[in-house]
Amino acid sequence: GTVNSVKIEPLVKNKGLVFCGPFPYGDGFLLTSEQAEEMINEDLRNQEVIHPFVIGNDINSHPLHRTSRYVIAFEERTEAESQQYKAPFAHVLHHVRPFRMAKTPPKRDLRMVTQWWKFFHPRLELIEAMKTRETVCARSVHSKHHAVAVIPASVIVGHGVTVFLGDTLFMF
Repeated sequence: GTVNSVKIEPLVKNKGLVFCGPFPYGDGFLLTSEQAEEMINEDLRNQEVIHPFVIGNDINSHPLHRTSRYVIAFEERTEAESQQYKAPFAHVLHHVRPFRMAKTPPKRDLRMVTQWWKFFHPRLELIEAMKTRETVCARSVHSKHHAVAVIPASVIVGHGVTVFLGDTLFMF
């Protein structure tokens, strides 16, 4: 892009280190802590697709950056594979599918309706990279201060969070 006639180039050195969080597109992916606990207690395998969901407000407002919401994330599982997680799939079927099917996306965004059980913008490279770490650095994009938090890599962050995959705070 350009700003004030100056061409802005991405820093090659940061490739694979800085990411925006995934964009589920549909509040039906979200669960309260009680709903998440109930689904996990019903079948322990459900914890493979139910994760704490950290948004920018959690980073800005909670001293330990904790969240009270969870998210169902089937990643790139097929519909048949996702159906194996009965309660999470039923929840998404009931709460996400109607919302998504009411949309008429342009061709480039057909995933929204053809793969309605998946995040719209999954940020798979970020999700896979976080699986190899214990913690990551993150910041809310909705903050006038550059406040970086160290959060567990076992969470899924919202699209309003920037994640830094360098050697924690040493990259700052």
